[in-house]
Amino acid sequence: SNRERKEDVRARVTLQKKVDKFQAEIVPELQAEVAILQEKLAVSNGDNERLNKELCELSDHLHAVVGERRALVNSNQELSADVERLSDDFKASTEKLEEMTKAHTEMMDEIRNASAGLEGMEMGLGDRPDPFKADLGPAM
Repeated sequence: SNRERKEDVRARVTLQKKVDKFQAEIVPELQAEVAILQEKLAVSNGDNERLNKELCELSDHLHAVVGERRALVNSNQELSADVERLSDDFKASTEKLEEMTKAHTEMMDEIRNASAGLEGMEMGLGDRPDPFKADLGPAM
């Protein structure tokens, strides 16, 4: 078992050399990689915070735009109702104006007919003097 102990010691020495090499070469490389990754993570976290802030600002802006759009839609509906009401009023006014124009035309026709009748009566009066054309005497 002396031989087994020697083999065991050699195995331990070999293993210790491998551990020492790992700690001397590999661990520092891994630590450098970890440091690089931590730096990248910090940058990424900063980017995420900035992007989250921008997203919140965009969300607030979107809510404001949606509110403005709703207000415009409501205003447009009110304006449409006003236009419809004004259109109805205009139609009623137009109809009333047409009625008044018709009544005026009929009245003017009656006046013309009455005037023509009066002229006919004057013709029938013969040589009677026109009281509105009385001779006021010689001109001064």
